[in-house]
Amino acid sequence: MTDSKGNPIAGAKVEAIDNSSKSSVISITNNAGVFYLEQLRQGSYQLKVNGKYAEPNTITIKADANTLQELNLKLP
Repeated sequence: MTDSKGNPIAGAKVEAIDNSSKSSVISITNNAGVFYLEQLRQGSYQLKVNGKYAEPNTITIKADANTLQELNLKLP
C-alpha cells in the first residue's frame, strides 16, 4: 500500500469484511506497505483501510483463485 506520492504506508489497518457473514480478517501493513489477508474463504469481501473504504473496495475469492494474489489498495 502506498500513498498518493508512491511512498509506502506503514502501520495501516487493512480489513476484509465477508459480505455474507460480516466476519472480518485484519492485517497491519509493514514498513514496506505490504500486508497479508490470510485464510480468506470463497466469497466477496468489502475492503477498508483505517476504517475507510479502499479502492478497489471489494474483492471476490473464487474456488480457482491463486492462493497468493497481489492487490494494490488506494484510499479515495
